[in-house]
Amino acid sequence: MSIEEHIHRKSTISEALEAMSDYKCWSNSTLSSYRIDVMHFEHFLNDMEMDGFLENGRLHFVQKWIKYQRDEGVSNSTIRRRIASLSSIYSFYRNLGVVQQNCFKAVGFPVGNQDHHSPILELGQLKEVYHYAENLPKEEYYIRPTIKMLIFTGLRNEALTNLKVKQINFEKSLLYLDYDTAKINTKHKVQLIPIPPKLLNELQDHIRTQHLAPNDKLLFGLSGQPLGSKALNRLANRISLDLGWSNDQRVTPHGFRATISTVLSERGVELAAIKFLLGHSEQDNLQFYIRRYGRHIRLLHRELARIEEEFSQKSTVFNDFPIPNITRDIEYKKTPEITHKLPKELLLKLLDTDPGLAVIVIQKGLAHV
Repeated sequence: MSIEEHIHRKSTISEALEAMSDYKCWSNSTLSSYRIDVMHFEHFLNDMEMDGFLENGRLHFVQKWIKYQRDEGVSNSTIRRRIASLSSIYSFYRNLGVVQQNCFKAVGFPVGNQDHHSPILELGQLKEVYHYAENLPKEEYYIRPTIKMLIFTGLRNEALTNLKVKQINFEKSLLYLDYDTAKINTKHKVQLIPIPPKLLNELQDHIRTQHLAPNDKLLFGLSGQPLGSKALNRLANRISLDLGWSNDQRVTPHGFRATISTVLSERGVELAAIKFLLGHSEQDNLQFYIRRYGRHIRLLHRELARIEEEFSQKSTVFNDFPIPNITRDIEYKKTPEITHKLPKELLLKLLDTDPGLAVIVIQKGLAHV
């Protein structure tokens, strides 16, 4: 069967990409990048209650997608890359006569200035954020679950902000989110989020310590109160400040969402499971989803647990060494005096087991070199 017979206007963009890849000399990393960009657009279409079909690459949807990304703080360079990826796919199928136009090529994208980016973090940076949460002072333990939920769930600001205690299924190690649009006979979004084991235990401790009831908001912000408007942005700014990340390095809540999908993809998790993590539109009850998507849930839970275990193991390298206090002064950030450093033999071992973390240790002057 020829590609023109196999792919048509009602094929998904993901299906079109996979068929197109047979005709391209792409590296695995290039194809992975295309898949992630397509996934973002298809997910946006789902949010608009549209299917991710080729025929829905219409100009007004493309323009809304661009606006949505800018509102979410996605960097201009990332938006341009995503547009270029989709434009390449639509140009290919326009030349074959499958689609009539390439709206991604026609769209105008204003450059403008952006105060906030959403860089995709490297795995080593994500570990650094995890280690940062682990070593918060005791009086700020209430924000540890919030930071780790940013790391592991891929949830949007609104979903994390409004998350309630009753949405955790401790028996299944899942979050169950049901975004009912309150419209008759229309789709609404359902998400099942696997929670890795250490985070699940931490959430149980958090609920008990804070005396939270089922209808209470689950996560807290810097103020020690349940998350409200802009609270996650303030928390992300604080993390960036304390870790010394400025300008293009500064992370946003949306950046964590983009990061976990990229990390899972780079670790070989199939795209269908990553899409499942980021949400889908259907209607039915929790048990139906667990039965139908059990394989995706198990796959994601296993990989998230592995990542969590890797992060926690690497953090233990520092257990015998005091973590320097981090100043909260925004105008002046003094490098604390470090009196204990990682011995050279441990550093050499770390270089073998986790080169990325070793580089961070050296850069921060936490080891004898």
